[in-house]
Amino acid sequence: MLPDSSGRIFAGEQQQLLEVFASQTALAIERTMSQRAEEETRVHMQTEQMRSSLLSAVSHDLRTPLASITGAASTLRSQGDRVPFETRQELLQSISDEAERLGRLVGNLLDMTRFEAGGVELRRDLYPLEEIVEPSSNGWKRSSKAAP
Repeated sequence: MLPDSSGRIFAGEQQQLLEVFASQTALAIERTMSQRAEEETRVHMQTEQMRSSLLSAVSHDLRTPLASITGAASTLRSQGDRVPFETRQELLQSISDEAERLGRLVGNLLDMTRFEAGGVELRRDLYPLEEIVEPSSNGWKRSSKAAP
């Protein structure tokens, strides 16, 4: 197409139609970008909420064994020889158990961090069921005996 005497390529109606089309296209693009930004904001807010909830739960899970360790150690330190031998042994066992629990929690947190950072590869191997169930059931038995 060649331009007319005024330098326009399109006729008046065609030019107007083209401008309307361009305007509508710009509005659609702007709306799409706005929706995308809104979705990103929503996802970010949900992520922060989940992160906050996880931090709260982790904080509680870490403080519980730490409080048990501190309480048992304080009792042993302040009461010393006045605590019956059997009670002292139970307190020492409690300190040991809770320290192991705390170590596992910290280890799990570190593993989770490495996994999120992409530093851990999933390895699927077959294991005998007894090797998995027995240690777990022993832990449950110990916890049920310790529970009042």
